[in-house]
Amino acid sequence: MLTLDQQINFCKAVTYFNSCENEELAENYAEEGVLENPEEVVMTLDTLEDFFKFAGRRLLRNGMRPDVPLELNVTPYGNLYVWDKVQARKGEQRKTLFVMDFGTARASFLY
Repeated sequence: MLTLDQQINFCKAVTYFNSCENEELAENYAEEGVLENPEEVVMTLDTLEDFFKFAGRRLLRNGMRPDVPLELNVTPYGNLYVWDKVQARKGEQRKTLFVMDFGTARASFLY
């Protein structure tokens, strides 16, 4: 289970990413962010490798796989992985998937 602090850090990281790395907006995520309520954060036991298997891993223009995933975004609140245009279920609209690893569990959110 994710702690409230982990949920809040995830909300701040998503807001930081969406606000072009604006820490002031991230600190005020409840007023400024797309993820205003920490209760919207979903905990999953899926590993990051499971997410890479499901959502894929972007390659460089030359077709090579980089050492550090392009989906990785380092924020002051933790490492945030972001995939664009992910379809959670067949027939659903494609959305952006955010995932943060907290060791024993991962936080995720579709927007």
